[in-house]
Amino acid sequence: MPFRSVCKKYISMLKELNPQMILPSHGPIHNNPKYILDLYPLDDLDKEDSASDYGSFIHEVLQKFNDLHNRDYPEKEKAEAELLKIAEEKLKDKHIKDETAALWRERILQQLKWIVETEIRYREDIDLVHNEIKGQIKLNAPAGDFTITAKADRLDETKDGYVNIIDYKTGKSASVRAVVAGNAPQLPIEGIIAEAGGFADVLPQMVKSFQYWDFKTVKTTSEEQSRKAMEVTVKNLAELLADFDNPETPYIANPVRGLGSDYAHLSRFLEWSVKEDVVEEEDENE
Repeated sequence: MPFRSVCKKYISMLKELNPQMILPSHGPIHNNPKYILDLYPLDDLDKEDSASDYGSFIHEVLQKFNDLHNRDYPEKEKAEAELLKIAEEKLKDKHIKDETAALWRERILQQLKWIVETEIRYREDIDLVHNEIKGQIKLNAPAGDFTITAKADRLDETKDGYVNIIDYKTGKSASVRAVVAGNAPQLPIEGIIAEAGGFADVLPQMVKSFQYWDFKTVKTTSEEQSRKAMEVTVKNLAELLADFDNPETPYIANPVRGLGSDYAHLSRFLEWSVKEDVVEEEDENE
C-alpha cells in the first residue's frame, strides 16, 4: 500500500484516540507535525515581534483596506490616510509593544505610500480584487486523487477577462526566472487552481500575470511566462506525487542536515538515529 494511504489510515486512528502527546520519530509526521497533527510549538514568553510578524501585520492592513475597496480605489490622499488609520488600529488591536510600534511606523509609512502610488496606476485595468482567497484542486495520482490547497494574498480579475495573482513580500521575493523555471511554485500553483475554477466565487479564467509586490518594485511575469511556469509546475507536481505514492520511496528523517526543528526533542532524534550518521556529520564539521 502506498505510504500516503498508510499515513491517512494511522492519522485517522490517532485523532480518534485523542492523545495528549505524540512523539513522531521520522517521516512526514516528524517533519511537519503542525500541518498533519495540528501540533504547534508555543511562543516564548515575552517573545519579540519578528520580521514574520511585521509581514503578517502589513498583510492584515492591506486585506482590510482592499476588502473595503475591492472595485474602486480612493484618491491618493484619502487612500494614504485610510491605510494609516487602519495600521494604527491594528497596532493597538495586536498589542504591539510601544517600542516596536515606534520602530515600525516609519517603515509602515513608506511602504503604504508605495502601495498607494502603485495601486493608482495598476487599478485602472482591474475589475475586482479578491483578498486572502482560498482555493483547491484535485490532481490524479497513482494512489488516487491528491488535493492541493492554497491561499492567495490577492487574485485580481482584470477588465479584459483575465486574472493576476499577487503575492506581497516584505522580505525577499522570488525572481521571474525562478518562477518560470518551476523553482518558486507558489504562484503557479495558485494559477493552476484559478484556471480550473478552484477559488470560491471566481469563475475559471486564464492567468495574465504572476506578480510579487515587495514595496519597492513589482516583479511581473508576462502571459507567456505565466503559461510556461504553470506547465513546468504541473509536470513537477505529477512527478513528485508519483514518487511519493511509490511504496519504495523513503521518508528521510533529517533531510536537511543542520536545519533545526521545533520537534526534534520530542522525537528523540539523537537517541534513535544511526550512530555512523552522527559521526559522519561531526567529521564534516571539523
